[in-house]
Amino acid sequence: MAVDIDLGPSMEADPLKPPEQNRSRPEKVLRDLVYHAVKSKILDSHLRPAQRISEISVANDLGVSRTPAREALRRLEQEGWLILVPRQGYNVRAYSVREVDEVYDLRIAIERHTARTAAERSPHASLSRLRHKWEVLERRSDTMIPLEWLEADEAFHSLVAEATGNRMLVSALQRINERIRIIRRIDFTRSERATLTRTEHLEILDLIQARKPPAAAARMEQHILSSKESVKALAQIYFVEE
Repeated sequence: MAVDIDLGPSMEADPLKPPEQNRSRPEKVLRDLVYHAVKSKILDSHLRPAQRISEISVANDLGVSRTPAREALRRLEQEGWLILVPRQGYNVRAYSVREVDEVYDLRIAIERHTARTAAERSPHASLSRLRHKWEVLERRSDTMIPLEWLEADEAFHSLVAEATGNRMLVSALQRINERIRIIRRIDFTRSERATLTRTEHLEILDLIQARKPPAAAARMEQHILSSKESVKALAQIYFVEE
């Protein structure tokens, strides 16, 4: 039997009404809200890799019928967030070392291109805004918690991608970041990792603003490789054997 997962206590930011009011909402709306609520729990590690989740527990915790819960979980399975276990429910997907390698290899290919392209043709105004946003974060560095640094790191890489003007790159990078966010949360629990990341970001930005495309691309690759090795060393609890 699947273990019930309590989604209720940390649902304050979710756009769901109190459970007794949810059943009267349109089914499509409920399906989408359940989908986003469960996905957020996965990304925020409230539902951990390999943890069991059932249709009944989701329906009960969110105050919806089983139909929108079933459809939302099926969508999450199709997108690779959940694994269907026959007659038991779903498990939150765990990642193998090989999959982490593959995702990071793809990230390197994309972000080398974004750094190079940003250095080649991004408007000076866009780069100035990027530096300003990062410097604002620097002034808050002593009070930021690990999750805030993770969000800031993702924002930095997204802003570099946005500076290229290529919306497809931005979208692709967002999907990659979602896939590895669960594991990267561990990486940012160490203060030295956050400090190193800040330094490396400024070095990358210096090279982009100096219009040095090959150097910017190479420094971006080094930065991501460093993150990759750090994550692999720390995140063994998330990996399954090949």
